[in-house]
Amino acid sequence: VNGIVYGTTLNAGENGGGTVYKLTPNANKKKWTLKTLYSFCYPCATGGEPNAGLTYQGAQSGLPYDGTSPLYGVTLYGGANSSGVAFSLSFEGKNPKYTVLHDFCLTDCSDGKQPESAMVMDADGNLFGTTRDGGSGFGGTVFEISPKGSGYKTTILHQFCQEADCTDGKLPRGTLNIDGSGNLIGTAVEGGVNGLGTGLAYRLSKKGQRWVYTVLYNFCSIENCTDGGQPQGGVLDVNGDLIGTATYGGDHDNGGSGGTVFKLHDKDLTTLYSFCTKKNCNDGSNPVSGVALDADDNVFGVTNSGGQNHDGVVFEVMP
Repeated sequence: VNGIVYGTTLNAGENGGGTVYKLTPNANKKKWTLKTLYSFCYPCATGGEPNAGLTYQGAQSGLPYDGTSPLYGVTLYGGANSSGVAFSLSFEGKNPKYTVLHDFCLTDCSDGKQPESAMVMDADGNLFGTTRDGGSGFGGTVFEISPKGSGYKTTILHQFCQEADCTDGKLPRGTLNIDGSGNLIGTAVEGGVNGLGTGLAYRLSKKGQRWVYTVLYNFCSIENCTDGGQPQGGVLDVNGDLIGTATYGGDHDNGGSGGTVFKLHDKDLTTLYSFCTKKNCNDGSNPVSGVALDADDNVFGVTNSGGQNHDGVVFEVMP
């Protein structure tokens, strides 16, 4: 709202465990004022080290933040079980109010541990996210946190690595996407039918009171992983097409092995770009984050390495 930026830091802050902050620009946006809204501690029973961004009601549909609604996030560590928490930050009074919605790793950690990707909220106020570890198969989980009375109820929608050799996926990473039908779409870095180091894209669809898990695509299905491997950034739903990045693989015939930008239509994958095809990988290598689109359907993102300074690039892929 009004150009104000909200975000998190992984560590530091007053108590050493990271912060939630607000950056407010002046009229000509040439000077910014930083305000810390909350300081985490580590180790701390209320959570520490937020490793992901924040979400709010309406973010999924592209509405700008109104500056007063609650913000929601996760921490990688801390909490009652030292395995991370989901939290809210509300602004009803003079000072922001911090509330733990869920402490992960209850009893046998079947609810998951160490959430490291941002949550997403649907129109009814339900929060969805993933954990990178825990679950009965120790491959991570997909969870839902729903308002219930004056509190919240946590439901585990899927536990990864239930099948032999984790052919159903392992280590979900990247923010979930809610498509037009209310399905949850995500990516897992490891697992799949092509081996633990390949990864997959998946969908969770609600059928009555239960959620049905479906693998949409197994990466490294083509020789030499020409179709890419280890997707880490989730996907973006664009009129039914899913667009994302794979960290490794690509078009070996043109020298590319630094990852891809891909499009999934139904279960058919098209590679939009293979990285590291230019001399010295000047076009970038190893994208680990998701993508964004502008009004003309141009795809924007970043890579973790490559480029003229070998520290990554900001890229644009045009249709």
